Amino acid sequence: MNDVQPDDRKRPIELGIQRYLIAGLSASLLFLGGAGSLAAVSKIAGEVIGTGKLVVDSNVKAVQHLKGGIVSEILVKEGDTVKAGDVVVRLDDTVTRAALATVVKQLCELKARRAHLEAERDDQPTLVFPEELAAAEESEATTAGTLAGERTLFLLRRSARDGEKAQLGKRIGQFADEASGLGEQKQANENEAELIETELAGLRELWA
Repeated sequence: MNDVQPDDRKRPIELGIQRYLIAGLSASLLFLGGAGSLAAVSKIAGEVIGTGKLVVDSNVKAVQHLKGGIVSEILVKEGDTVKAGDVVVRLDDTVTRAALATVVKQLCELKARRAHLEAERDDQPTLVFPEELAAAEESEATTAGTLAGERTLFLLRRSARDGEKAQLGKRIGQFADEASGLGEQKQANENEAELIETELAGLRELWA
């Protein structure tokens, strides 16, 4: 009997597999080489236009405020579904409220100053504010202080104008008295001139 070793049986199978691998690699190299050569020598005479559609890569969206600020409260969590109009985050409104209070105060002061100037222009005896300011005066201390200051200023300026008018009236009276005195002095001078003329005429007669 002929003894056949296991290695001798496997050798023809391994040789067959190697042949297939070598053949496959050779075919792949020939294909790639042909494609590369074709791409190198080919010229594209035009362009191909096609339609397409862009989609977002994920469902994650960035939420950003226009001017920024400090986030005081986050009303959603990861995975929640939101729709247009839902409040996602709430910013701290401390700075905004302070700015709003400053603007409201300035607006109140301007309205009160306008009422004050119009009352002076029309020579009104008292200062009357618009209804909105009068209503806010009862509930807002800042508005009440502003209106009280305008009233005090109105009264002081009115008193000063009355004093100036009184002084001007006195000066007008003084000017009238001075004018009257000057008229009397003029009359006296005219009378004196007439007497001098009469005396001069008598002296001329004596001289003649």
